[in-house]
Amino acid sequence: KPIKVYNLEVLDNHTYFVGDKAVLVHNIYKSDHAKQRQNEGRNVGTAGNDLQNARPADVYIQTDDGRYVLKGKNGRVHIFETDGELVTTMNKVTNFAKRVASRRYTSPSINKLKEFVKVFGEYLNKGWDEYR
Repeated sequence: KPIKVYNLEVLDNHTYFVGDKAVLVHNIYKSDHAKQRQNEGRNVGTAGNDLQNARPADVYIQTDDGRYVLKGKNGRVHIFETDGELVTTMNKVTNFAKRVASRRYTSPSINKLKEFVKVFGEYLNKGWDEYR
């Protein structure tokens, strides 16, 4: 059943607790492009949730520009700059396997995964410990 959620930013505090259960949340800086997509009705707020649930096998590198590609749930794909800025979120991507097969997206090296952890480490679960 869908639930109502809110997307907000807290000035000067990137990590804070929300609600009765004091859930720890974190702002993700959105690029102008991501903000534009959000204004068009695209759900770019799911990137943080998908980062928290990500496994190393969910991370790819976009071959043409070196950006991080995160394969999320339900066909979502998030593109991040290497500094962690969210570029865009695409929903219901059905041709992901074709993008991998054509080498548009490639699996990252161990060093690239370590760099990913340096940028996104505070979001990532314990499955990433070997890359920390």
